[in-house]
Amino acid sequence: MTISFPKIDPTALRVVWAPLLVRPIARGPECFVAAIAAQSHSGQVGAYPLFDRRRVGVLFEDHADTLTGVLDASLDSLRRHLESKIALDGWSSPFEGVALGNPATAYVHRFSDVFEVAARMCSAFGSLRQFDQTPREPRDSRGPWTHSVPDLLRSMKPALSNSINAELALAGAGHAMTFTFYGVQLAANFVLLNPQRMAASMREARAHLWNLSLVAEAPDLLIRPNRLELFAGVRIDDSRARGVIEELAVEAKCRHVGVTRVESSEHAAEQIVAIAA
Repeated sequence: MTISFPKIDPTALRVVWAPLLVRPIARGPECFVAAIAAQSHSGQVGAYPLFDRRRVGVLFEDHADTLTGVLDASLDSLRRHLESKIALDGWSSPFEGVALGNPATAYVHRFSDVFEVAARMCSAFGSLRQFDQTPREPRDSRGPWTHSVPDLLRSMKPALSNSINAELALAGAGHAMTFTFYGVQLAANFVLLNPQRMAASMREARAHLWNLSLVAEAPDLLIRPNRLELFAGVRIDDSRARGVIEELAVEAKCRHVGVTRVESSEHAAEQIVAIAA
């Protein structure tokens, strides 16, 4: 008997990926694939959502907002884990009922291709339209967003260092949350909206809003900031970006959180220092 093995293009990129599995009832039998996480041997990482908010709303109705918040927070945690260059299987889920499935290997010509390949192999529920294959801009081409807000805060006001990138564990959240700034006067997060990948930017912004709203609702905080604020910048100023900020402001007001537009990383840092001082 002759056994033939599939040929692998020697120029292809080897990528390990795993599905993010969610059980709407934490210990129930039903689950769906909410996202794909991937890590290449050359160091590229990513986690892309498959869930469509409209479908989540139709399927889960009154519980849709809660589930969407869990999905956003889980995806944010997973991305931060991947960016730390730790292996996929080292991720610890912040929620019961959310976990990574068994990893698999794919060979692709572009790292971004693995998400569609993986989605077609494991998900009938997800939306492939949410994939973003826009190449990332080089770090030195970001203009007013070249420097990170936390780094600028440390250089502007070293005395505030303990409040920068601060972690907070709330009893109801079940996981630690990181804030751009957390102090007596202010709890703040910063998000940079990119019109070329607006769906992903909105998910990040809503995850930050969700974390800030949990601070507003927490019953027994030792330090409750006087003000909760999301600082939002945009890479390209157009009508769509302005509309998104207005939408975020309306949503944030219902959660007792403010939204302030900033024009640069320096502007965001200056605003935070001015309020925190």
